[in-house]
Amino acid sequence: MKRLDINGVVINDDDKWFYDWTEQSAVSPKDVKDFLAKTDGKEAIQVAINSQGGSVFAGSEIYTLLKSYQGNVEVVVTGLAASIASVIMMAGDTIKMSPIAQVMIHNASMYAQGDYRDLAHASEVSENTSISLADLYQQKTGKSTDEVRELMDKETFFTAQRALEIGLVDEVLFAESAPDLAASFGGIVSHAKLVELKANMEQDNQLNLLLTRFDRMEMQLNELRKSQKEQKQQTEKPAVHDVLADYLF
Repeated sequence: MKRLDINGVVINDDDKWFYDWTEQSAVSPKDVKDFLAKTDGKEAIQVAINSQGGSVFAGSEIYTLLKSYQGNVEVVVTGLAASIASVIMMAGDTIKMSPIAQVMIHNASMYAQGDYRDLAHASEVSENTSISLADLYQQKTGKSTDEVRELMDKETFFTAQRALEIGLVDEVLFAESAPDLAASFGGIVSHAKLVELKANMEQDNQLNLLLTRFDRMEMQLNELRKSQKEQKQQTEKPAVHDVLADYLF
């Protein structure tokens, strides 16, 4: 079974270059298209999700691609399926979840600026998008629209067991041997700090590279000066002493 990893931010195709350049996990619709193009169109596939979400429209395209796939789609939530990633999750014919993974649903959000008319329009777009998302959650869970909207308004996180109870997922993995607690007390460096550290390391590497090049250029310049000096000494003829000039007539 071929496996597609939905890791990191869900982004538009045009923005993928930046995440590749900075070596950050991200997935775009093109990544999914490229993956599906390598299948026979009907074989079973597995989609592993660990994503905080991202672009609603990119996620909607990915959801549509997976939902339209003719073969069986098994989704496994390995870490987090949040925001639009939880919608991508629902494209699966079967949805499984790690016992210590989580699902998060909330309203759509967007950046907006302008006068009251622009902000009112942005509010309308955000609300309509949230209603569309709520319809998908409602179809999957069977809950009423009001119940789903209330959960979205509160930005609700579901444990694996709670997601199973509400109907968001179909199965919790390793149910018989699931750990009682999964946590960490310190020791984890924040992602922002790691990105900053990496940028500083790359800057230091560039500086060291420049210094090495300067040292090499200085050595070559010294060798050139030495060579020119030796050539000059070879071309200069020694003065001939005129013995007769020592005597006066």
